[in-house]
Order: sequence, then structure tokens, then C-alpha cells
Amino acid sequence: MSALQLNRRAVLASAGAGLGLGSLTQLSTSTSPPVEGSWPLGRGDPQNTAYTTDSGPTKSVTVSWTYEKHLSSVKAPVIADGTVYLGFHDEVSAFVALDAATGTEQWRTKLGDGSAVGFPDAAAAVVDDLVLAPFGDHLFAFDRENGEIQWERQFEDEIDASTIVDGVAYLVIRGSGALVALDSKTGETMWEQSIGAWADGAVAVSENRVYAVATTADETGAVVALDATTGEKQWQYTSSHRLAGTPAVAKGTVYASDARGVHAISSEDGSRRWRFEGQPIKDHEWGNFSYDGSAPAVANGTVYTGAADERVYALDADSGEKRWEFWTWNNVTGEPVVTDDAVYVGSEDSLIYALDVEGGTRYWEFDTTGRIRGTGGAVVDGRLYISTFSDGLYVLEEA
Repeated sequence: MSALQLNRRAVLASAGAGLGLGSLTQLSTSTSPPVEGSWPLGRGDPQNTAYTTDSGPTKSVTVSWTYEKHLSSVKAPVIADGTVYLGFHDEVSAFVALDAATGTEQWRTKLGDGSAVGFPDAAAAVVDDLVLAPFGDHLFAFDRENGEIQWERQFEDEIDASTIVDGVAYLVIRGSGALVALDSKTGETMWEQSIGAWADGAVAVSENRVYAVATTADETGAVVALDATTGEKQWQYTSSHRLAGTPAVAKGTVYASDARGVHAISSEDGSRRWRFEGQPIKDHEWGNFSYDGSAPAVANGTVYTGAADERVYALDADSGEKRWEFWTWNNVTGEPVVTDDAVYVGSEDSLIYALDVEGGTRYWEFDTTGRIRGTGGAVVDGRLYISTFSDGLYVLEEA
């Protein structure tokens, strides 16, 4: 941590509640109402928009409850029917179901140590009575009621989160650069297609097309569109820079971020609609940031993304014109989650920020002890659920 960040922490500590800093004290959950909303995929929906009509904490924030395990810190938890599902690795890898209102453990399925089952470095996905969870190169389907394993698949390399539509689970195999479609009930392969030398992130699915981000053999970025039924390639968009691994789709446009900004691509033919680049990236910023940048979120005609220039950007979805920017104190590697009122995003400065969607002003910021990277979180029934690098899961609500 830099001296600048340390000095800033001291200033914020002296300011206290005036800046909306959250307390690390866990609240009593004995009277917490049940959670009825859902967030079934890592980015909320098959289009990866990370948008919900639910609301989260805005005026101030405090901790509802925490789950202090070594979680998949770069991926969000998933929530359905009052239950949070997530994987962790302590002495062994395990998958758990927690009461979304209180954090009480409902069931836990142990899977083995790291030599047998990899780290759960991707979000789970809920479909009907199953929850699909990746652990390294394994994909498990758990019964949502009791955690019993219904089926299991092992692939040639690590896999990423599943995006599930109409009973089909679409996911990428990272090291082989392949995209696979599976029957979500049985795990059987329906088709497999090569999309690059490397692939990462959750794919987006919209109107019978699958959109995935890949890295080519010459280390450039690509967005690939495939027919969702057959796996046939429809088009490929290329960039001179590597892209963040999770694209978003809204109103005929695919949005993909890199460390500098956002690409807007026609979902019909792969042509570029616009390109936004933020501030020039300084040497010290290049030395600290995740090369893949932050994936975008899309809501109500606006695209939100974080960049290696230490800023969160809000862009007009049609034109790419900047609506506002917010400066954090480190690279913005957390992926935004958006409601009608707020944008929630984490940074490598270990802070979680809540920003006004209209102007980017800060509602509050909450300090964890580890950087925030990846999928970003889930907003359900007034709470923000977010995984961190070293603290496990935080559940934040209005103070």
C-alpha cells in the first residue's frame, strides 16, 4: 500500500461517519426478515448487465453479517429462494448454502483438498433445483436442497462461470480457449467450439447468440459471437489490447472493457459502434493493476466500467460520451453492480464505493482489508453481497 493511500486512510478515519464509512461490527441477525429476491448468475442475468431493480444501501452502510472463509474473491455469490450459494477453500474445498438473511449455514459439501479439486475461482449458477459450481477444472451440480452432488465433469483446464439459458449451460475452458455448451441437468456436452488461445469470464447470451471474450495467439483481444444452438461462429471483433473476460449485451450492442475503457460492438455483425478511452495510464498504475481491467455493467442507457487509470466511468450507451467519472485511489478492478439509484464497485485500494448513478457523487465507501476484484457482488432485498480478497463475504445494508 502506498504512502498516499495510508495518508488517505488516516484522513478518512478522522472524518468518520461524515464520509459514510461502514462499521466492521457484525449486526445481530435474530430479527432479520427473510430474503425473497434473487441473483442467480454471477453478473445477475444471462446478458451480464449486472443491473437490478432491487435497491441497496445508499444513505449510510453497516455490516449485516459476514462469512469469513477463503472464498473465490474475484467472483460474486449467487442467491435464490433466500439462500446464498458459494464455494470456498480452507483446508479442503467445499461448497455451502447460507441463509441469505442471517448467514446461518444450511448445508456444506466437502469436495477434497487442492490436489484433487481446484480453487473455486468462478461464480456458481442457479438453475431449477440445481446449483452449478466450478472448482478449478471441475464442474459440480449440487442439489439445492441438501448439497448432494448430482453430476460432475472434469475438463482439460480450468473453467469459468456458467451462463444458463433454457437448460443449457455455456462456459469457457480457460487454457484451451474453448467454449462449451452443456445440458445443465446431466452435464453432457452439446457442442464445443474453439474461440482463441485463451478465454476468460462468463459469456453473455442473448437472442440465441453467445458472446465470449478470448485472447488470440498473438496476445490481442477478441469478442466472438456464436450460434447458441450449434456453436457456429457468427463473427469476431478484434482489439489491439486484451479485453476483460465478461462482456455485457443490451439493445443490440455488446460492450467489452479493457484496461483503458470500453468497446461498443454491434451484436448483429461485430462492427464497432464506438470506443471510449479514459485517462492516459501512468507507469505506477501499470505496475499495480490487473491487465484485464473491469467488466462493464449496463442499465437505463448507461454503461459503467472501471479502468486502470483509477476511475469509474459512466458512458452514454448509444454514443460512448462520458457522463461522469469518479476517481478512486487505485486501479478499479471490481466490476460494477447497478440499481436505479446506485453503482456499487470495488477497487484495489480495498474500498467498496456506492456512487449516485446520475452524477457519480459518492454516497459512502466501506473499507475492507483486501482488494476487490472481479464480478463485484449482488444486490438483493436492500443488501449488497460482495466477496473480498482476504475477508471473505461481506453483506452490507442501510445503517
